[in-house]
Amino acid sequence: AGLTEAQCRMLDRYGYPHVLGEWRFHMTLSGRLSPEQTAHYVRAAGAYFAPSLAKHRKVETIALFQETSRDAPLMCVEEWGLAG
Repeated sequence: AGLTEAQCRMLDRYGYPHVLGEWRFHMTLSGRLSPEQTAHYVRAAGAYFAPSLAKHRKVETIALFQETSRDAPLMCVEEWGLAG
């Protein structure tokens, strides 16, 4: 529910709807939040992370993680070094 057609296709193909062009950085911290809670945490996170977000970062490696079941830990499947 609430997914775009593209997200539904990616869910079917990859098992997760927010990949490729639909991916945005996120951190899962809790269950669903109310709009008021969301606004509060967005403001708090923005203030907390602002100094770090202002810095340039060099990404040298990306990794693929897999969660084999809902209660299983994430396991690193493979890592790729980036050049350029």
